This record gives sequence, structure tokens and C-alpha cells, in this order.
Amino acid sequence: MPVSATSAAGLPAFVVESDGPVRVALAFRVGTSDERLVEAGVTHLVEHLAMHALGRRAHDSNAFVDALRTVFYATGTLAEVTAFLKDVCTALQTLPLDRLELERRVLLTEAARRGGSAHDELLAYRFGPRTYGVRAYAEHGLRRRLQADDVAAWTAGRFTAGTGRSGQPSRWTAWSWTCRPGRAWTASSRTRPTSCRPVSVPGRRWASTSWRRGRWR
Repeated sequence: MPVSATSAAGLPAFVVESDGPVRVALAFRVGTSDERLVEAGVTHLVEHLAMHALGRRAHDSNAFVDALRTVFYATGTLAEVTAFLKDVCTALQTLPLDRLELERRVLLTEAARRGGSAHDELLAYRFGPRTYGVRAYAEHGLRRRLQADDVAAWTAGRFTAGTGRSGQPSRWTAWSWTCRPGRAWTASSRTRPTSCRPVSVPGRRWASTSWRRGRWR
């Protein structure tokens, strides 16, 4: 199906016409690869706080964080998904920071149940404890007790109109939601897509039994 580019609520938007329920996604150019090891988990924490603020919905909705993006998405009627996008932007500007400690414990519990993967192990071997390798390590930012000011500053600097992208059907004619004003990151402050070139690490082998702790043997 053809994809057309337009703009919506001040954001670049990509549109695919289709039948059935309306599907939308609001993506911000911030992910785990943009975090330092000592603050790892802060983007995930923002996503959890924002989704809690949205509350339960009658339609399908969720969010995720990967290496380069944080994405909020929903499926439903036109009115439902429009309200969802509006509420996401509102939540990101007024995070329920009083729930910070509770959501931190939730994320640490999730991490304790989550196993590693060969993909993450290879990223750690290739990049070490930085950029794309950060996701292979524990979310140390949660363990060192990120403060409300840290989370608020991260959100204000990264979750802005300058880093946002949206997707929606072109039949939408009215937009009542706005993202926090802001410019895109400078090239020097964000992680760029990685090269596919292999890297050689002579004389070292990653410990498969302790890769998440970042130990060599």
C-alpha cells in the first residue's frame, strides 16, 4: 500500500489508507541507546509513567521502548485514537512523578523475570556498555534511584515535537493535541544508526553466564 507523507499537529506524519479500525502510532526518537549506563532505564520509566496516566482504555493501546524509539500506539475508532494521542502528549507533560518509586519497583521486578537473548549479548560484545550495548546490561538507573528531577529533565529534553513522528489516516481533519515544544536533538547528542561492519576484539571472549553483569573472562 502506498505511504504518503504529511504533517499533523506540527509533527511529520506518514499515512496509509486502509479499511477497518483506525491504527495510530506516535514515535519519539529516544531509546535505550541514548542512555548512559548509570541512567539506563530512564526512558522505560517515562513510558510506564505515561501509560499509567492514560488509564485503562476500551480499545487496544500500548507502548514500547527499543534502541532508538519510544512508541505509543493504539487501535480503535477515530474518536478513540484521537483522544489517545491527545492524552499521551498531556501525560508526557504532566507525568505522575508521585508514582516514581512504585513504577521503579515494577520495572525491577520485570527485569528480574526477563531472560537475556543472543541478540543482546552480541550487542554488548560489539558495543560494550554504551549506545546499542546498554540494553544488554541491567537498568542501573533504576537501581541507583533516579530522582523525579532526573526523569522530568529527561522527558522535557527528549519527548518533544522536535523528536516526534506520527502515523494516522488522511481522513483525519481536526487535531486537538499538541506535543511539548522542542527541537530535535543535535547530531552530537543522539545515537546514530549503527554500522553493519564487524568488530574484532582479539583475546577476549564474552562470558555467556554473566553477560548481563558486564564481566569478561
